[in-house]
Amino acid sequence: MSDMEFDCIVIHDVDVLPEDDRNFYICSDNPIHMAVKVEQFGYQLLYDKLTGGITTFSKEQFEQINGYSNQFFGWGGEDDDLYRRIKFHKYELLRPFEDFGNCGSVSHVPAEKSND
Repeated sequence: MSDMEFDCIVIHDVDVLPEDDRNFYICSDNPIHMAVKVEQFGYQLLYDKLTGGITTFSKEQFEQINGYSNQFFGWGGEDDDLYRRIKFHKYELLRPFEDFGNCGSVSHVPAEKSND
């Protein structure tokens, strides 16, 4: 953030690939969850508080929630913590592309699940 000026931040898992061109990488007055239905989860939203896959923030939102925690290692928990940060700062997690927020998954060996 100190090297260049950004107005929109996209956090994107490398193993998640949007399948529909209508799923735009945009920012809004609230964070946007774009990876609503992911192939590896049967194209279903696993739970309402799911925040992972692809999420966009304005620069101000990302700074206010203090981004992702550095306390997580391995796999798991960081996205749930991010959701708590979003809600703590009174933002609503939007899913405006729910009808076409389908994303494919790249097959890979699962990472070790974190105990955090």
